[in-house]
Amino acid sequence: MSSRLEFTTNPSSGVIVLQGTKNYLEWLYTIEVISNRTGFDDIRNFWKYIDPQKTEKPSIPNLSARPGPMDINPTVTTVSKLSPAELEDFKYRNSLWKDERIDIQEVERRLEAVQNKILGSISENLLPQLKRSTTVVEILQHLNDRFRPTDQARKQEIIQRWNSIKVVPSDRMISPWLDQWERIYEEAKELKLAQVEEPQPQYDFLFAIRPIDESWVTTNLVTIGLDLQQGKNIPDLLYFIREFRHHQKLTSIFSKSANDEFGGSNSSGVFTVYKGDTKSPSQPSTLSTIHKGKNQNGEKVPLCGKIHLYEKCFYINYENSKRPDYFQYSQETFDKTNKNLTPNNIEKLRKSLNSKFGYDPELTPSKALS
Repeated sequence: MSSRLEFTTNPSSGVIVLQGTKNYLEWLYTIEVISNRTGFDDIRNFWKYIDPQKTEKPSIPNLSARPGPMDINPTVTTVSKLSPAELEDFKYRNSLWKDERIDIQEVERRLEAVQNKILGSISENLLPQLKRSTTVVEILQHLNDRFRPTDQARKQEIIQRWNSIKVVPSDRMISPWLDQWERIYEEAKELKLAQVEEPQPQYDFLFAIRPIDESWVTTNLVTIGLDLQQGKNIPDLLYFIREFRHHQKLTSIFSKSANDEFGGSNSSGVFTVYKGDTKSPSQPSTLSTIHKGKNQNGEKVPLCGKIHLYEKCFYINYENSKRPDYFQYSQETFDKTNKNLTPNNIEKLRKSLNSKFGYDPELTPSKALS
């Protein structure tokens, strides 16, 4: 079984090409889409005639014989001998037959399109297996019996993919990685796997992205913990993926803006500007935080790197903040905070943090980590 979601496509047309079990369900979905373009009860909804999962399928309709005068009156052989009332009945039946013919012609057209779609999207290595299958129904049934994974096999495959995706890709291609999280999550929900019973998927995702942005993850872990303690519902995994994707975009935009305007930004997530010789940003004379330690909304930006009020920061406000039982402090985040408090020009900020929240660059980390 494939350990990841993999579509094999014809590069010239973008068509998903059936290779076997690994992409059968995705391939079958494309066949269903092209077959199912009207309401389920519509005769032209072709999927119900060929669905390989249905043991009892309605027969593909055939065009009935056109009504003749003898169908109206068995004693006559020509239309001219029908009475006026019989003639009206004859015309009405022929009108219904013409409507039926239009529907049947559409079914035949759809059948031909589906057949071309199937034969045009199967690997040539699989075609020899279809020699004994002569109709669309037989072809799909054979492929379904041969390649459709069992529910248990699908569960095992998705569990493997779920476990493997919890590692940040080495090439740091985050956007495709987030897309995979969404796809696997939806498939796992469909099979009602224990791995996606809340809050497990949220925790799995947040711990997986922790190496990318520890501050953002920590804040959301705390929020989840508090909501659970208070009996509140928590957002599903798709919400956190969506929010993280948005957060990454904003971070990228602000980082680019800082780089373009000031020649660089630090890795802590707190953007920096250089004062003094603007021609030599690589050798700054002093360091300060953009907007004097505030974000665009005027909120102070904690030096741990996450945008929230100082009093809500578990690091700055160690003495007074309420933390969930599972929360653990990080030496790395304390080091990051203290590094951002090092420049001489923010001495007033250091004194203010000590006065308001009791934060001491040496004593606070020692207490929190002991």
